[in-house]
Amino acid sequence: MAYFRGSFGEVHFNILNEDRSRDNEVTEHPVEGNSIVDHVQQLPTVYSLQCVYYGDNPSQVHLDLLAARRSKEVIKYRGRANMKECVIMSMTTSVDQNDANGFRFNATIQSVRFARPSTSGLSGILRAEVDEIGSAGRVQTV
Repeated sequence: MAYFRGSFGEVHFNILNEDRSRDNEVTEHPVEGNSIVDHVQQLPTVYSLQCVYYGDNPSQVHLDLLAARRSKEVIKYRGRANMKECVIMSMTTSVDQNDANGFRFNATIQSVRFARPSTSGLSGILRAEVDEIGSAGRVQTV
């Protein structure tokens, strides 16, 4: 049993399949006939879920999940693996004559990370007097 938790409450469902993708983006450039890697960036974790929901009020659960995707709400996912802060990137649903009290759905969820300001640990008075920490890289002085 797995669930999504958000402003809509908790939706419990069964996982049929959970694929997890953890990728890096690697940039390469040709330099004098060789391929040079100059940057590696970790991409957000993505889970592809195949799920089935059976229970009370499936139409309301369906609407809640669609609203969470449409509003870009940050939700919590707990299944075979967990994702504390994620968004629903895409969702497809299907029903047939066997799904009277439920529906099947595929969802792709992606982890999200939030940037925090560099002055967040300072008091309000001190924060007003201090500039944000920035990275100007190497600065050549004359």
